[in-house]
Amino acid sequence: MITLNEASHLDGINQIIGRVIQGMEVLRIIEGFPTDRKIMSFAERDVKSHWGGRPMVDVIIERCGEVAEEVSALPGLPPPDGDIFPEHHQDFSSDDSELLLAQERLREMGNAYFKQNRYEQALAKYQKALAYLDPLLKKQSRKEFEEEEPATLLAGGRPKDRTEPVKADCMVKLNVCQVLLAMGEWRSAMAMADVVLQDLIGQNSRKGYGALPKDTLVAKAFYRRAKARIGLSDVTGVSHVEEAIQDLQQALQVDPENIDVKRELDKVRALQRAADAKGRAVYERMMRVKQV
Repeated sequence: MITLNEASHLDGINQIIGRVIQGMEVLRIIEGFPTDRKIMSFAERDVKSHWGGRPMVDVIIERCGEVAEEVSALPGLPPPDGDIFPEHHQDFSSDDSELLLAQERLREMGNAYFKQNRYEQALAKYQKALAYLDPLLKKQSRKEFEEEEPATLLAGGRPKDRTEPVKADCMVKLNVCQVLLAMGEWRSAMAMADVVLQDLIGQNSRKGYGALPKDTLVAKAFYRRAKARIGLSDVTGVSHVEEAIQDLQQALQVDPENIDVKRELDKVRALQRAADAKGRAVYERMMRVKQV
């Protein structure tokens, strides 16, 4: 058997006779399968809890072969993009600083793929970076919501303080939004921008009487959501231009000197004027026909 977590109940009974040298990501996929255990116990705070049970799907090993001893002793060649990080953060490190550095490297790899217009590869690196940030955000949530019930913690809680992991998480999500814009996935890009704005501003909050945080990430989120609204308007034929103008105005409220936002706002206002003129022309033709 292969144990993926602590097995203290085996202490003094069994001994380790091997270790995983390749394919750990496959075991993590198997670990994620649903099992026949229906109830999950609420463990004490900071105590690991696992579902256990048997997988509800068949896990079949085919053509497993055998790794030769001389091959297993050789270090594997690093991938061309330099991604030496395991697919799962647990197989890399539990140290906060190391996880933070890893996500930064993964984000840089995603940026390199994006510049090469290799959007699927960029998206994969960004998603991996988010997975490395997830344990840091959960740890922060446990500290901030330490008085909450265990059920609330397990349901998930967004950290309140804008620590380095929270900002990094928003940066990666904005990068994901940029990739989705490049791929023409307008609705998904809007949804991702919404998530970032909710994380940075909050939802249905009247604090500050509508004032927005002076954070460049907030301006970027409004700008990219506006771009998504414009793209969606072109595809669906339903205008989202007014909402895009509002987003760009809010972006300028946060970052008044942003040249890209100003240029985009001028462009969108021109689109709005052209649409209004077209609507007036149609209405005037209709009125002339009625008078005749």
